[in-house]
Amino acid sequence: MSERTYGYVLSGLLATERLAELAGRAETLGYDSLWITVLAGSTDAPAAIREALLATDRIEVGLGLVPVGVVPLDQLASEIRRSGAVHRAVVAIGAGQVRTGAAARVTAELRELSERLPDLALAAGGYGPRVLARGGAVAGSLLLNWSSPAHTDWALTQGALDRGPEQSPVSATVYVPISVGPDARTVVDDHLAVMAGQPTHANHQDTWGRSSLGFAARSFPEASAALDQMRRPDRRIVALPLLEDPLDTEDFMVALAPGAAAMP
Repeated sequence: MSERTYGYVLSGLLATERLAELAGRAETLGYDSLWITVLAGSTDAPAAIREALLATDRIEVGLGLVPVGVVPLDQLASEIRRSGAVHRAVVAIGAGQVRTGAAARVTAELRELSERLPDLALAAGGYGPRVLARGGAVAGSLLLNWSSPAHTDWALTQGALDRGPEQSPVSATVYVPISVGPDARTVVDDHLAVMAGQPTHANHQDTWGRSSLGFAARSFPEASAALDQMRRPDRRIVALPLLEDPLDTEDFMVALAPGAAAMP
């Protein structure tokens, strides 16, 4: 049996101490990365990534999407540096609620972080082609959410448009919103219905097809196998659990763990 490889997303609503505890657990369970979402006004992003890095030894720890203008970049860079693990950190910047000049804002923050921490891995995220193209040119990587395989292919094409021939190819980290159980598809569709209240996401669903977004599985072994099969050389997969209470994530994380879920 080959080793399965994918990451896990924790909610930025979790207390920093709990995030650190679960980050360490994720590494022990065999996930190859641990990502933390950022909710404006609720997530202490600099402390969250610092403590998650300190609680782990090997795996990549990502933060994103970080909405522009929400997190003080000097503080974020300082706390990542304090962790002593800049080489394992990734920060993904997205437009958030900005609608005018979003691409310029995203690239400006990416450049500032790069200047503050030259060894920090960066990514850009968003649904618009300008953000993907300009962000991809600066960061060389994208963070995508609610992305079908076809959408990921398109996003990678956009992200490469402004890259020079001497630059490395664009890659992507793909959040896969996932539900497991007999009502899994209903759970996914209910989340999509809520997201459709945002015009940008409603357009995304109309363009790429609601049925192609998110993943519903009957069992954790089925979910694990599917996540592993989504991997490609140009994209890494990260499971984003769709839970009634995003704070109650540990049991789901344990059941979906690459090693545990692959066992008969």
